[in-house]
Amino acid sequence: MFIAGLTSGDVFGLEVWPKLWLAFLIFTSASAAMYLINDVYDKDVDAKHPKKKYRSIASGQLSPSTALLAATALTSISVIGVMALPEKSLLLLVAYLLMTVLYSLKLKSIRIIEILVVSTGFVLRIWFGASAINVPMSVWLCVCVYSGSTMIVIAKRHAELRFRDPQIVRAVVLRYKQKTLQIAGFITSLCLITSYVLWTRFGQQETLSDRLLLYISCIPFIVGVSKFYHEDQTRGVEEPEDFLLSDLTMQISGTLFLVFLVLGLYVNS
Repeated sequence: MFIAGLTSGDVFGLEVWPKLWLAFLIFTSASAAMYLINDVYDKDVDAKHPKKKYRSIASGQLSPSTALLAATALTSISVIGVMALPEKSLLLLVAYLLMTVLYSLKLKSIRIIEILVVSTGFVLRIWFGASAINVPMSVWLCVCVYSGSTMIVIAKRHAELRFRDPQIVRAVVLRYKQKTLQIAGFITSLCLITSYVLWTRFGQQETLSDRLLLYISCIPFIVGVSKFYHEDQTRGVEEPEDFLLSDLTMQISGTLFLVFLVLGLYVNS
């Protein structure tokens, strides 16, 4: 939440700290609410896990109805609190809430996308902090954080996959391959190093607002390429055109890529 402000140098002004702390409290409330919702949906699976079974909801110490009530209250607090911040902060908070709810309901069961959604949550946290004090979000800082968080999530999936126990590991994790995760981990770590070096060189000179939609088009593009590579390594792609048109992930990522590419070229250029 404080990274964008710290790296911009604006935190030396005392007037920004009340907004930063307010942003911190708002996003803490929102993320806590989303974790409660996620744990309610994962209650049965977590109850079978050797460590997660001790969580409040999975162990029965906290009822699902009480957890959802608390989540509603925390979400309301965050939405009311964000009204004191710039309009962009509200948009980012709503985007985070919608994305996280969709993750709990559906996206967490889709390979590759579930990793990228978790990583996006970390970027939104930093962007939210930047918006609270009207600091431009550096492209290289964004890529750096996204690469680093993706690398960490991939490492967690790699560790989970070692169990290979359907009673402990989620079904979506079992659909990954060790070698694919190893390669993906290497690529993201390389991206992290490269983006950090570029950030130290270019700093805040290039901001997300310059060509935002084109930058966003990179996400569905990476998803599509990763999905194609994963499919090629696991089951093979004998008819690429059939795979591109029949696979749901490829359909969604392809459509989003074209939309953001066209809008980025003709609207945000």
